[in-house]
Amino acid sequence: MVIPRLDDGGSIFEGAIQTSIVRPEPDSPLSLESPTRDLVVEAGRDIELMSKAGEIQINAIFDINLKAKQGEIRLDSSDIFISGLETSTGLGSAQYQLCVCRNGRLFLATVKADCRADRSICS
Repeated sequence: MVIPRLDDGGSIFEGAIQTSIVRPEPDSPLSLESPTRDLVVEAGRDIELMSKAGEIQINAIFDINLKAKQGEIRLDSSDIFISGLETSTGLGSAQYQLCVCRNGRLFLATVKADCRADRSICS
């Protein structure tokens, strides 16, 4: 079923929509938006966002939360950048070291300890 565009702004729907695929016209970006309410994408199995020739950007005015109810959250790249972190003065409350195992798993070293992990943490 092809749903026609109402105008240059696209199509407008009220209520829930169920479909096996959503795609834009050729050479046009796909945009899903809900200007005044939540936008929810649900699936009984996987949800995949893939860009074969470009970036995927996630922007929010407030927080962005990633939560895995079961399993892991993986950032799989040769370069991972975290910008905008504050630098500690070293004074005040207890401080931890953020450590990295050879397999890429992150863990915290306890206060006043160095980044040494036993096998259970890094396996």
